[in-house]
Amino acid sequence: MMRLHAQANITGQSTKCFEDKPLPPYSPQNPFYQGQIENPWTPPAQRWAAIKTIKTVIQGAEITDDVLAECVKLFNANFGTWSKLAKNQRNKGVPGSAVEANAKTLRENCVPCEETTLARIYVQDKLVGYAFATRWPHHERDGDVCWITQVVVDKNYRGVGLATALLSKFKTYTDALYGIMSHHPAAIMALKRAILGTGVSYHDLSYTQAYARDVLQGSIIETHQDVVLRGTLFNQIPRNPDDDGIVCCVETKLMLTHDDALSALRYLEQEGKNWDFGQLHHGLEFIALIENRSCKQKQG
Repeated sequence: MMRLHAQANITGQSTKCFEDKPLPPYSPQNPFYQGQIENPWTPPAQRWAAIKTIKTVIQGAEITDDVLAECVKLFNANFGTWSKLAKNQRNKGVPGSAVEANAKTLRENCVPCEETTLARIYVQDKLVGYAFATRWPHHERDGDVCWITQVVVDKNYRGVGLATALLSKFKTYTDALYGIMSHHPAAIMALKRAILGTGVSYHDLSYTQAYARDVLQGSIIETHQDVVLRGTLFNQIPRNPDDDGIVCCVETKLMLTHDDALSALRYLEQEGKNWDFGQLHHGLEFIALIENRSCKQKQG
């Protein structure tokens, strides 16, 4: 079963994996667009003025096939593109074509149980973003793991904080840890801001290092059993010279193009911002676990 979930070179070192490309321009079709705004994560709050937004959160049985069909349309148009290596893998994708899903595969990948929550954002009655999260107990921390199984934002509405707004809807006092796997650094950054706020500038990888293996092994998400932790954070010795620079990743074999993700990482590098997760190679995704500092641990 193909896993479809949430959506690099930051050190300045050369990599054989990717072509160095200029940062893409932001879309003038974006109603939030104002001149040459290059920061994809911290837009001015006033850009939300006069824009009608609706946020909805539903759970379990409320996530009907009709709801999933609406999400599928957004997914198919915005999730990603198969890379040239996809034809050599089980992904069965056509290189250069869009990654597509249907309501059945979306349910299999993102709604594994009744403890699944879907957050959506509409702008002027148009669905422009959604995120799925699933919970299961993490007994070592005496609280729940809240795992972001997928987050998708319309290409024309990115860079205005929608992902952070979506993920903030999942925060509760009973969640001990929040987790995500994604090839896109914006998804990692959005989860960090949603849980810790905008004032934390560094990435604390200690929780990922300490709990990633146990969380994945105890996950109720079937495809988590197949992923392999990769990188120096997990004391893994590089398999070959091309593995240099991998710090905090998982091997998922989802062969997507990484142009947008690499552009985001180049922005971080240009701005001197910290990115501690290392480089991103084909078939890998970043993984992050974030502690909920306001968690009220369950009793008994």
